[in-house]
Amino acid sequence: MGAARTTTSWELATDVVARTPDAPEVTRAVRLYGIVEGALMYAVDRAVGDGPLRPTMSARLERIR
Repeated sequence: MGAARTTTSWELATDVVARTPDAPEVTRAVRLYGIVEGALMYAVDRAVGDGPLRPTMSARLERIR
């Protein structure tokens, strides 16, 4: 599932989670992508079990010119 939040940002959410038997029990994930000052930025939040979404990782990707 996904939707544009603005003309420069998008939010994607999982509808199915597949994992190996020894992986953490991630049950939901949400990713936010956006263009900020010309850079691509993203943030990933994940939920384990019945817990709330928690920040997991983020990055700012700059274009090499």
